[in-house]
Amino acid sequence: MNSHHPKLRALLKGSDGLTVRQLETALDIDMRTLTKSLNSMPDGYIDRWIGPNRGQYAAVWCVVEVPEDCPRPNEKNIQAPSVQAQRASGARSDDLGDGEGKGATDNVGVDQRQAAGGQALGSLGKALWQRLRGANPKLDAGDQKQ
Repeated sequence: MNSHHPKLRALLKGSDGLTVRQLETALDIDMRTLTKSLNSMPDGYIDRWIGPNRGQYAAVWCVVEVPEDCPRPNEKNIQAPSVQAQRASGARSDDLGDGEGKGATDNVGVDQRQAAGGQALGSLGKALWQRLRGANPKLDAGDQKQ
């Protein structure tokens, strides 16, 4: 099966973006085939919409300009702090501006409140389900195997 991707990429790279109708005219390929090809291209995207023409907007397709291969950094050029150092500095950061940083242990109450909230929602759902089953005896009769 012949792929239309290389032809589409070449045509879209040399332009500011084209609609499916413009691509159909330039390449003499069916519109449905072009739409499938454009949707399956990982580097193709809709840049903007033009129109409306008779109430319809048309998508202007473009392709991403892929940069050259980026060289891998060596250990001498790396100046970014490690992830652990960033997390530690974030835990010590001063959120309120009062000079007293928040430690990692201050978040324990938040976790406990969130867990309690989840338990409360679970018991609330269970209570509502029991109330619904009590109000509708047909549900109880249908659930029992005879």
